[in-house]
Amino acid sequence: MNNIFFRIYGGMLASLVLVGLLSLMTLELVYNHRIDAYRDAMSKGTLRIISETIARQELAERVHWVRSLNRMMGSELKLISRDSVSLSSSEDFTLEAGLVVVKEGPISTEASISSKGASISIGASASKKESIPKKTTVLLLVPNGKKDLLMSVPFEKVTEQQARGSAKLVLGELSRYPNVEWDKQLLRLEGYFGFPVRRVQALDLNLDSAQYNRLLRGEIILALDDAMSASSVLRVVAPIPDSSSFLVLGPLALFDWFPYYLMVVDGIIAFCLVGLAAYFLVRPLQKRLKNMENAVTQIRRGDLSARVTVNSHDALGQLGATLNDMAEHIQRLIKSQREMTHAVSHELRTPVARIRFGIEMIECALSDEQRRKQIEDIDGDIEELNKLIDEILTYATLEEGRPALNFQMIDVNAVINQVKTEMQSLGTEIDIEHVEFKIDDEFITAECEERYIHRVLQNLVGNGIRYANSKVRVGCHCEGGMYRIDVEDDGSGIPSKFWDKVFVPFVRLDDSRTRSSGGYGLGLSIVERIAYWHGGVASIHKSDLGGAKFTIIWPRRQSLRKIVSETLPDPKLTA
Repeated sequence: MNNIFFRIYGGMLASLVLVGLLSLMTLELVYNHRIDAYRDAMSKGTLRIISETIARQELAERVHWVRSLNRMMGSELKLISRDSVSLSSSEDFTLEAGLVVVKEGPISTEASISSKGASISIGASASKKESIPKKTTVLLLVPNGKKDLLMSVPFEKVTEQQARGSAKLVLGELSRYPNVEWDKQLLRLEGYFGFPVRRVQALDLNLDSAQYNRLLRGEIILALDDAMSASSVLRVVAPIPDSSSFLVLGPLALFDWFPYYLMVVDGIIAFCLVGLAAYFLVRPLQKRLKNMENAVTQIRRGDLSARVTVNSHDALGQLGATLNDMAEHIQRLIKSQREMTHAVSHELRTPVARIRFGIEMIECALSDEQRRKQIEDIDGDIEELNKLIDEILTYATLEEGRPALNFQMIDVNAVINQVKTEMQSLGTEIDIEHVEFKIDDEFITAECEERYIHRVLQNLVGNGIRYANSKVRVGCHCEGGMYRIDVEDDGSGIPSKFWDKVFVPFVRLDDSRTRSSGGYGLGLSIVERIAYWHGGVASIHKSDLGGAKFTIIWPRRQSLRKIVSETLPDPKLTA
C-alpha cells in the first residue's frame, strides 16, 4: 500500500514541479517577447524621428544636437558604426525594414570617428572599446544613405522625461511644416509610433483645471486615466505653439505583467499536463488491475491454471500473489477432492463388503458361537469405518480451509509424555524413549494449537510403533526462533525414492510397511497439513537408529512467522 502511495504521490509531486518549471519558463519566454514588443511600440516612433533628424544634419551639428537630446530625454543615445556590432541575419533584416532591434545585455562597440561623418560614436575614444552597461539596448538604423550608422539607446522603461521629450520631438517635427500640413504630418508620424498621435481641441481633452492651467503655462503634462484599474492608460498632452489645439500622444497602455487571458491559457495548459502525468502514473496500475480481472475471469470460467503476473511487491503485487495462491489452493482442493473421492470409495469398499459378508454368514450360522463371532467381526469393521471417517474429516478440515486454531504457549514435553502414556496403555512392547529438552532446568514452551500437536505426535509415534523393531525415540528442542519435534524408529526405514510420496494423501508404500499393519494413507498427510497451518514444514530423513526419522518444524512464536518463513528448510530436503 505504501509503495503505491509513495509512487503516485512522488510522481504527482515530480509532475507538479516539472509543470511548474515549464510554466515559469513559458511565462518567462512570453513575458520577454511581450516586453520586447512593448519596448518596440513605446520607442520606435521617437527613435525614428531622431534617426531622420540625424540623417539631415551635418557632422558638427549632429554632435551638438545629440548631446542636447541626451539632456532632454535623460538618456545616453549614441551613434555607432554598424560594422562594430555583432548582428544576426534576422536583426539585419529588421533594421533594413526600418524597425528597431532590442538586444539584451551590454553591447561592446569599437568606436570610430570619420571626418566624413559616415560613422561617428558620440562620447567614445578612437582606440578603445566601450561597453554600454544597461541591460537592454534599442538599435535603429540611421537613414544616412550608406546605411552604416546605427543609433543605440539604453532602454529599460518609459520615464516621464522620455515621454515629454517624445512630445517635444513631435512638436519640433511639426514646426518644419506649415499649419495646413500638420494633420497630414501627424498622420505620417502616427505610423511610426505604436500608439495614436493626434491634435485635439481643448474641450476634448477631459482634464481637470490644474492640468489646464499647466498647459496654458506651456508645460507638457502626463495624464493617467483609470489609475486603479488593470487597464490604466497614459496620455502625453503638450500645447502646440501658435495654435489653440494641443498635441496628444496616446493613450499609452501600461505594461500588464499578468494579463487575464495569459493566466487562463497557462492554467489550462498546466491542468492538461498534470492530467497527462496522472494518466501515465495510473495507467500501469490500471493495466495490472485489468490483468488481474482477466485472470479472475478465466478462473471463474473453469481455467484454474490461469495466473496473475506478479512483478512487484507493492499492494497490487501482494494482491496478485494472493490471487495466485487462491487459484493454486482451489486447484489443489479440487484435485484433492477428486483423489479423496476415489480413495474413499476404494477404502470403503473392503469393510462394507466384509460387513455384507458377515451379515450373510449370520443368516447361515448354525450356532450362537458362530453368530457371536460374526457380530464381533462386523463390529470391528464398523470401528474401522469410524476411524476412516474420522481421518477423512480431519484431513478435509485441514485441507479445505484455514482451521480455527487457538495458539497458546504450551510445554510440548508434557504433550509428548501424555502421548507416551496413551501408547503404552495400549500394551505395546515397543520402547518409547522421550528425550526431554530443557534450558537451565526449565522446559522451553512453544506457541501452537495443543490439540493438533497432540494429533501430530499420535500419528508419528503410532506410525513409528507399527514399523519399529524395538524402539521409538521422541525428542524436541528449540533452535533460535524455531521449534522442532523429531520422531524416529529402529525399523527398516523408507527408501529415499519414496520420500516425496510419504505425505501424499491415500498413498501407501510397499506392503511391508502398510498392508500388514493397517492404515489409510492419511496419517502423515494430516501431520503435513498441521505443520503447514502452524507456519512450518514436515519432512522425513534417515534415522541414526536405522529406521525413518520424521521432523516437524514451526516458528516458536507466531509473531515471527513471516520473518522465519524464508528460513524454513525444503520439506523434501534429505539429511
